[in-house]
Amino acid sequence: MRKIDFVVGNFYHIYNRGVEKRDIFLDEKDFYRFIDYLYIFNDEKPMRYYFPQGPTSQNREREKIVGVLCYVLLPNHFHLILTPLKDGGITQFMRKLLTGYVMYFNEKYKRTGTLFESKFKAKIIENDAYFCHSTRYIHLNSLKLIMPEWKEEGVKDWERAIDFLVNYKWSSLSFYLYRKNFLNIIEEKLVENSLEVGLGEKYLQFLKEWLPNSNCEVGPRK
Repeated sequence: MRKIDFVVGNFYHIYNRGVEKRDIFLDEKDFYRFIDYLYIFNDEKPMRYYFPQGPTSQNREREKIVGVLCYVLLPNHFHLILTPLKDGGITQFMRKLLTGYVMYFNEKYKRTGTLFESKFKAKIIENDAYFCHSTRYIHLNSLKLIMPEWKEEGVKDWERAIDFLVNYKWSSLSFYLYRKNFLNIIEEKLVENSLEVGLGEKYLQFLKEWLPNSNCEVGPRK
């Protein structure tokens, strides 16, 4: 059992990874499908879980159940920052999101059974400073794809690192740097009101201030 209460108004770091650390995104369409689901399943209305030809319900009226403030998808895991907009919102959203994605993945790859190693993990974000550090941890997480030891040793080539990060399509960093909000997934006002370091160039500088062993989050490691 997950020993955490999801309270409306609080922020939570949510994460999970593939069973036996297996990859859960095998091609670009898988990444896109999960991001589509971040939009589609953020709705109070019941919806079918599986879309054989791809989701078709974008740009419709929704009654959102969570606010999505940050995300990154890696080949074998994901990180989100969510806030419930109604009682039970995070639990409802995550059930729909993960069920829908597992059904899509299993149908596409002709497999059965569980895809994720357990129920999703959750950690409360206790204040704005912790929120800032959590977004940085999440947005830098994909660096492990090109710099496996960056967390322990620091980033020795920031020019290469930033070039990779800004071109990595599977995260919300484009909003934090350029205010590009794919599918309007990110809850812009909540981010603006809580991100005390600021957006744009100020946030880019904040990324570069990461120090080895400064990680304050706990999440899945590859």
